[in-house]
Amino acid sequence: MEPEQFSRLFEQIIGRKLTPSEFLEARATGFDPKEIKSIAKIDALATTDADDLSLHPQDPGYQPPPQDLSFSPDARSNAEDTATSDGGAEGSIAHDRYESANPHASGFTLPPNLNPQQDAPTTGPTASGDPTLGDSTAVIAPVNKKSKKTMVAIIAAACIVCVIGAVAFFLFQRNREIDLSNKITVTFEGYDGYGTASYNESEVNEYLMHELMLRAGYSEDEYDRAITSDGADLDETDPRYGTVGSWGESLDIELSQEDKLSNGDVVTLKVSTSEETPVKSFEKEFTVENLKKVQTVSTKELVQDQVSFSGMNGAGFANVDDELLSVEGNNQGLSNGDKVTVVLSDEYIDNLLEKGKAPSEDSIEIEVEGLKEFSGIGKIDTLLDMVAKLPSETYEDEPAGEYDSYSVNYAFESGKTYIRLDSASSYSYQDDANAETAISLVTAYKVTKTTTYVEDTYSNKAGDVETEVEYTYFGYQNVSVYNDSLVLSDLYDVEGYSDNLDMDAVYAELEMDGYTEYTPQQPAA
Repeated sequence: MEPEQFSRLFEQIIGRKLTPSEFLEARATGFDPKEIKSIAKIDALATTDADDLSLHPQDPGYQPPPQDLSFSPDARSNAEDTATSDGGAEGSIAHDRYESANPHASGFTLPPNLNPQQDAPTTGPTASGDPTLGDSTAVIAPVNKKSKKTMVAIIAAACIVCVIGAVAFFLFQRNREIDLSNKITVTFEGYDGYGTASYNESEVNEYLMHELMLRAGYSEDEYDRAITSDGADLDETDPRYGTVGSWGESLDIELSQEDKLSNGDVVTLKVSTSEETPVKSFEKEFTVENLKKVQTVSTKELVQDQVSFSGMNGAGFANVDDELLSVEGNNQGLSNGDKVTVVLSDEYIDNLLEKGKAPSEDSIEIEVEGLKEFSGIGKIDTLLDMVAKLPSETYEDEPAGEYDSYSVNYAFESGKTYIRLDSASSYSYQDDANAETAISLVTAYKVTKTTTYVEDTYSNKAGDVETEVEYTYFGYQNVSVYNDSLVLSDLYDVEGYSDNLDMDAVYAELEMDGYTEYTPQQPAA
């Protein structure tokens, strides 16, 4: 049968048009009119008991669906004509099926209690005494399996859409760039002019680790274990581990300025990454505000009680707390009246600012004072006299004897005297635990050696005179001072080098060794 004829016959018999799925089923049967009933599934009934109680179109008490009860004689005639036009068995079978499916068309009279034109319930027991139905038959309205399938399909489709949507959202969340612009909070603290800027680094790092690990393919459980074990649970050979590490190395978060801020300054937060890192690069500006006002205090007042001077006049030094202050330049050989520059450390300034105090200056110049005179040390004159005897004790004259052909005489010319302040414990040969300090005292000398020949020799004649000159110094080193007086025992004498070409070379050598020129005070007249 042609598709158009099958469709018309289906509509005339069943009372509705073919659905697309029914059309496909019909085509699979070769549009066989015998299969109209099977395709339309009009024999599917729900019953209250076993299948043997179900009514079929061939049964006298069958009740068709409501849409099947409105067939007119014209519809029957058309159906018959269509079936007959196909000729043979097909036409007669279609006619029989039409007659069976439409009792009104064949003159079949339904029992009164099953007549759809009466106001009888669609369910419940039938009239008693009907030999064809029995006493306990319950009639249920035919179940439309097509509607059920459609509803199931709709629900299934809705579930699929929800699942696809959820998966799509999850993948979108994983693949989109991590935006930190609303995660980073910049905070300003401190005092106006000395404020500091920082951001919630710990919180941001934790968030980044979570997001980067998920994007690298880690699960939430793996992330939780990694945090609990402080990373010990992670396998460093896992490619995901390397991916997260490379992303982290390419990420840079910085503030354009972090200290010495004033209200109204603008600080720029910059987040920069490589193209491969799934973090959004951006810049964001923040205006500094709410910094406290500071109280300016005099730097001189701050340090005046923290700087002291020790040693002797001409050999003094400044004492400061190295964590708070430092002395700029040379801090040795100081004399009363000298100027030293004391610099406040950054740590000291920070400590002051935390208390709301700002120093008026970062450094200050202080005058040296309070150093004692070397001449005030007891027995220093005695030590000077002892120094003056050292040259002659070191170099003694050698007169010509019975077996000598020449005589040697020494002449000494003293120069400047130098003194140095030492620590008594800094020398292994002087270990006086009670000593307060120690000094070294030396005097420069020009030593002239004269050799006079009294007999002829291989290279000289009697009366020849040879002269040699050397420049050096003599003195005592590391002499202990106790109760402002020298301890003149166990003295250690020293002599300088003899290869100096003049006296100035001796002075330079001593000054480079930390000595200071010493001028003995003349006794009052």
